[in-house]
Amino acid sequence: MVCRYLSSENFDIFANIRDEIREARENTNRQRIVKWLSEGVLNPSKEHNAARAKHEDTTGSWLLESKALGDWIRTENSFL
Repeated sequence: MVCRYLSSENFDIFANIRDEIREARENTNRQRIVKWLSEGVLNPSKEHNAARAKHEDTTGSWLLESKALGDWIRTENSFL
């Protein structure tokens, strides 16, 4: 004969099992995402050093010296 009575303890156990299953799924998904993101990722330090070696002293000066940027900086609540 099947017992049709479930105590609140049983519900707590079921809730815990559901939580553990959800956490396991999330962990598996997280691991898959991290693996996917890390595949083919270049070495950031190496890439930074290569970019720094190509840097020119005047890079970006056209923007920093532009009237448009100066106006934007001086204007309250403006969008660039």
